[in-house]
Amino acid sequence: MPPNSAPFVHAPFKDDATGDRNDCSIALQIRLIDDPVTGYGLFLGDHCYPTIKRIFERSKDDDLAWNVMLAAHHCSKSVMYWKDDGDKDEVLKQDILDAMENAELNPGYIVASSEPIPASNKKGDNPPHAKAKQRYEEIANDEFLCTQEHPDEDRPQPIVFEISTDGLQYQECGASTGKASSAAMGTAIVAARGTDEPPKERVGFGRRHD
Repeated sequence: MPPNSAPFVHAPFKDDATGDRNDCSIALQIRLIDDPVTGYGLFLGDHCYPTIKRIFERSKDDDLAWNVMLAAHHCSKSVMYWKDDGDKDEVLKQDILDAMENAELNPGYIVASSEPIPASNKKGDNPPHAKAKQRYEEIANDEFLCTQEHPDEDRPQPIVFEISTDGLQYQECGASTGKASSAAMGTAIVAARGTDEPPKERVGFGRRHD
């Protein structure tokens, strides 16, 4: 039977509604529950350092916990390198890395949904950024994974995590999850795609940040 899920929406904030479209992206925590086990995913959208800092400052620890965290904005360095007013250059914001690491559970994986990450970047390059990957690798308890490098650049395959009574586990590419798990995954995918009809029931999304 597929696990239950519980979403908690962190952002966008009300005063970001007229900002850059990335500032209006959805950031949320999703809990996958297969009693008595819960797996936590943290998805920070396309947000940059100021909003992500705000999320961590205003939220309860339970709402920030993660086993899997999606690297914000396709592994952009703007998550942890930022130029404040009065600064000459971007500087590393160690506080947000510390906050992310403090919220990390065991196991802890960071996933970049991005093109293959280069060994280095030139000034002005779009994400993904090598510097961001390096910082994420420093805080990931287990692995840093990139969608377009998994397991290699020539034939990328989906990154799969499974939640069961044994806990949350990363499925090595090519490893069998069993017929029951495969069927459950297929059912979950179909359900996630939804239907053409509008929803008939209200869905709660946690406490609102103003």
